[in-house]
Amino acid sequence: MVLLGDSLTVLTFDEMSRVADGDFTLELNATAGKRIDENLDAADLLAATNPPQVVINLGSNDILQGRDVNLVMSDLETMVDQFANVGCLHIVTINEQLKPGPGAVATAAQQVNDQIRELAKRRLSTDIIDWNQIVVDNGFESVVGSDRIHPNDRGVELLADAYVAAMRAC
Repeated sequence: MVLLGDSLTVLTFDEMSRVADGDFTLELNATAGKRIDENLDAADLLAATNPPQVVINLGSNDILQGRDVNLVMSDLETMVDQFANVGCLHIVTINEQLKPGPGAVATAAQQVNDQIRELAKRRLSTDIIDWNQIVVDNGFESVVGSDRIHPNDRGVELLADAYVAAMRAC
């Protein structure tokens, strides 16, 4: 199982390992602050190892850095194509309430999430881990830290549970 992500994935990895309880061999490839385009080479190398499952949790940094939604989605589709032979591909949605709050960032996050959902519908063996819905269902303040980006302890637990549930459903 490959986890490809940014700081959210780094923060969630230990809890996910605990929740998975040895059911999966987990390989973490996550770096704080990385965008999708900055992970395409790593994704290509990881795809060559033929992992049975992949979680992609990227896109928040793209949106926070003001990248065009069309470029973000083009990069994500390229990454998904790199994992065309994976048995199960799980794509994590973006929290739509990212700092600095409502406005262009929130709108861009929503647009990316809408396109992620459409992408998953078009691709066999691809599903969604809906981090945005977890945030909405549990109340923003109860799962996201004061920086409005990273999950707090409760958010880490919920996101790790969602990762493991998706892996077990594969």
